[in-house]
Amino acid sequence: MPRVKGIERECAWCREVFVALHDHKTYTQLFCSRKCGYEAKLDKRPRLKCRVCGKELAIRPSRMGRGQKYCSPECYHADPAVERGPKEAKSNEWSTSRRGNGNPNFKGGLYGNRARRSKFSLKVKGEECCRVCETNRELHLHHMVPRSKAIKGRDDINNGMPLCNSCHMSWHRRGIAIPRELMTEVEWECVSSLATPGWLDERYPETGAESAEQARRFIREEREARA
Repeated sequence: MPRVKGIERECAWCREVFVALHDHKTYTQLFCSRKCGYEAKLDKRPRLKCRVCGKELAIRPSRMGRGQKYCSPECYHADPAVERGPKEAKSNEWSTSRRGNGNPNFKGGLYGNRARRSKFSLKVKGEECCRVCETNRELHLHHMVPRSKAIKGRDDINNGMPLCNSCHMSWHRRGIAIPRELMTEVEWECVSSLATPGWLDERYPETGAESAEQARRFIREEREARA
């Protein structure tokens, strides 16, 4: 590769030595990086102190004659000394009264898919591991009764069971059947009201397990038998 010509010089901002490249027969590079150049440019700008929060900020010289006194629109509206005309005061009062419950189009803040995701999620469920294998990786909130069978249960958190990606896909591919002993009483009441008894016996059989560990052992034995 050809050698790049340049001279060593000191950065005008951070005082570090760098190689200034040849540019039109003169070495006009003053800063070692764009960051230093931008900070030096800000340092030359006049300073302004916000009347409300007291924050100091650098402003452009072109804005000096415009009477800028605030760092943000929030500080401007928070200043009680500002005399607002009747039109602006009426506009602010109307916009405040029409927010949230005051607006006839308000539907609780969330609607559509966003509202459903906020109700049916692992965060709402509050569990951090798979019910079957007890891992905490790649967790999904499984619809125990699929949305294709019961549209009413798609948003019900009691119809959800945390499963890892492997167990979740195995259930949908009919690789495993999850014992109903892994469900809580509230979840079983919800599931039994959404699906038929025959389908529940097939996908969530009753194994007679006395504990969750025995129910997980049943799943492991079933997997080994099918393998």
